[in-house]
Amino acid sequence: MGNGKIRLFAAILPDDATVAALRNAARELRADCLRGNFVPPENYHVTLAFIGETAEAEKAAEAVRAVEAAPFTLTLAKVGKFSRTRGDIYWYGVRVSAALEALYAEAQTELTARGFELEKRAFRPHVTLARDVVRKSNKEIQAPEICFKVSAIALMRSDRIDGCLVYSPVEIKELH
Repeated sequence: MGNGKIRLFAAILPDDATVAALRNAARELRADCLRGNFVPPENYHVTLAFIGETAEAEKAAEAVRAVEAAPFTLTLAKVGKFSRTRGDIYWYGVRVSAALEALYAEAQTELTARGFELEKRAFRPHVTLARDVVRKSNKEIQAPEICFKVSAIALMRSDRIDGCLVYSPVEIKELH
């Protein structure tokens, strides 16, 4: 991107125990795959707002710092997929709650107030496990309910380094 722009998104990052549980689901999925591109566990997240390429990283960080929300418990509840012709996208779904919807709305509001044009599609919170998946069977992936406390949101940057996506925090906003 050598044009001074960086690719950004606002997200909820899972705790270590949640990452371990998500890894287990991904491992089970991988065992039933003919092919697929699996998300590295360090990249697991729930997107609140995809900002895209921007030279306005400080404005985005300001928006994230302005988000007002109380900590809450987030529940991941099932493995599902978005069907694609070249291979499906598998995800662990998030149970929508009033607290999550309020956090999403607050993040969207703060970013749009600072001039960011965000995607207009419906909020379908999830953690992506793998892309371009072709499976051997239609066997259901075991998806125990996973709960964790959301106590912060992050402004993340996305860089492609040696062919791999690397996500790193630009700003972390503690919720209180």
